[in-house]
Amino acid sequence: MPASEQIVSDGPVSAQKATQSKTRSLSVSPKQASTVVAMGSLIRWATQTWNKGTPVSRFWAGAGLMIAGGALFALPWLVIGLAWQGWPVWVQGLLIGLLLKPMFAFRGLLRAGKEVQQALRADDLLKARRLEAWHLVSRDTGQLSSPQVASATIESLAENLTDSFLAPLLFLSIGGLPLAWPYRFVNTAVAKQ
Repeated sequence: MPASEQIVSDGPVSAQKATQSKTRSLSVSPKQASTVVAMGSLIRWATQTWNKGTPVSRFWAGAGLMIAGGALFALPWLVIGLAWQGWPVWVQGLLIGLLLKPMFAFRGLLRAGKEVQQALRADDLLKARRLEAWHLVSRDTGQLSSPQVASATIESLAENLTDSFLAPLLFLSIGGLPLAWPYRFVNTAVAKQ
């Protein structure tokens, strides 16, 4: 993933160009940048390096990436979890919250939806399409009507809310940080396709 989402000026931007230069995961704040960008960089490097050859070899390269990346992002949390076992529960809870926070993209998600909404309310369909393509969808938005842009925004917000907020909480409740962070890695890898 790029280090951060870039804000595009109000000038015309093709949906294809915007899609190529943005991430599917909605927003990456400077606080999130180190871990989430590291995931994206690892995925990009591994894809460019290993995603070659026959479909079978590409399948195994992808499987290897998921296993290696999942382990890479699970092991530190296993070690940290063992280190703080004797600590008070409230301290552990506070630390888990702080360590889980970087994988949430909730504020950026809402901000992107609000920008599209404001453009639609101002009857600026061109700007709404551009913002939709830049922040929320990976398809060409150049021919979408206002209702279609609104619908695509709602669908993208719902999908991204699940991927970037609810699912990490689910994986945290099942297996703690050692499962929540690998989920985020796999989700990022799937979104990069």
